[in-house]
Amino acid sequence: MTLDRVGLALWTPSDQIQVPERPGSCPVCGVDQFEPEDRLSALLMPMFSSGFRYVMGVWVHRACFDQCLETSEPDPIPW
Repeated sequence: MTLDRVGLALWTPSDQIQVPERPGSCPVCGVDQFEPEDRLSALLMPMFSSGFRYVMGVWVHRACFDQCLETSEPDPIPW
């Protein structure tokens, strides 16, 4: 099973959805330090060549998110 692509979409959870603790590092650059105003809430969706995919909540730096390529893929759904 090979990683085919990864989706990343901004997302703010509502009170109705429980979000497990998010990883402490940015999924784009791997750095675990964030400035107070520099942390965005997002969903990360790895997609594998087998068709398997999953969604997880992450924190991402604003500059890292801005560098990502925008696509026409639909945003992941967190359930």
